[in-house]
Amino acid sequence: MRQPALLLAAALASQAVAATAQTITIDDLRAPTSPAFVLLDVTPSSVERPENPKSFAVNVINKLTSRSGFPQNYALEVAPYWLMSHPDLTFERYQNPGIGQSIAQTLSFSIATTPLQVATTTAASSTSTSVGTRLGAGVSVNVWNGQPNPKIEPLINDLVKIDSDIADDVISEQERPDDRTAPIKTAADKARATDTALQIQQIDAQRLGFLLTIAAGQVWNYPGDVVETAQTDRRGIWVTPAYRFRVCGDDLSCDAFVDAIGVVRALHDPGKTMMWDVGGRFLWQPNKELSVSVETLRRHGAASTPDSSRTVGMLEYRMTADTSLYATFGQDFAKAVGNQPLVSLMGVNVGFGNKATVRAQ
Repeated sequence: MRQPALLLAAALASQAVAATAQTITIDDLRAPTSPAFVLLDVTPSSVERPENPKSFAVNVINKLTSRSGFPQNYALEVAPYWLMSHPDLTFERYQNPGIGQSIAQTLSFSIATTPLQVATTTAASSTSTSVGTRLGAGVSVNVWNGQPNPKIEPLINDLVKIDSDIADDVISEQERPDDRTAPIKTAADKARATDTALQIQQIDAQRLGFLLTIAAGQVWNYPGDVVETAQTDRRGIWVTPAYRFRVCGDDLSCDAFVDAIGVVRALHDPGKTMMWDVGGRFLWQPNKELSVSVETLRRHGAASTPDSSRTVGMLEYRMTADTSLYATFGQDFAKAVGNQPLVSLMGVNVGFGNKATVRAQ
């Protein structure tokens, strides 16, 4: 896997770095797959993802009985549909689900806990003490999941042909056990099958047409780890509509597309005004190397800043598989003093590492 290891950025304006250090972008406001983690502002190093009802039940019971009170620093993500086998589910139906099937196969729940901290400040120091547990729960679903990319059909046909070749290889090995070339051909065909399957998996994520993702979550505080002391805390909802279409017609070798993304996020903390972020991005990618986009966001109800908008244009050009140039220019959200800082950055992103390879077993 390629790992970005170096980011070289040069500011073109004196306010650029300060203005973009803590800025919010469209990507930050997309409906998350794990709303509970986002609302608790945690990135768990270990997330339990049970794959069947038995492991789900055992996992939850073990955590609940491992200590008195709530399990601490625990993260769970589960997709109910995939806990059970679906022998009647065809690839065609998976690729082209109706609304009901799309909701069923993409619905996921997330749960996470963190310590409830209380700050204690003295003349000498400031410390935090755990006095209970914060529990976050969330749900995420793709209501509409678009249509499959037409590039996927030729790859599926290739995979069917390769599977047939592998079956022939097995028969050939059984009929001619002394043929030393047969295992080599079998290994080569298995490697082709693995590579083609990975390409199908990648293109399957590049769906076209209309997509709509919705997520919501709630946080509760439990002082003393007592259920009766529950206090409602932060809650939020995300709505992310998007539409993507290819601009090449039936030319499958063309990678040009246009992507329009909208975002709506509402966050509410106890005792504060509901904070709204509404905006969208329009992206044009004429080829694999170049992408140009414009995004705008409107924020309302933030306690630290006045109601304002952020509008920026972005350009990225991939020079090699590991190196890309980028530039961003526009205006950020207004600060408390009322001015809107300039966003102006240009840089190069360089990645180091070896390309991932898959070996057929």
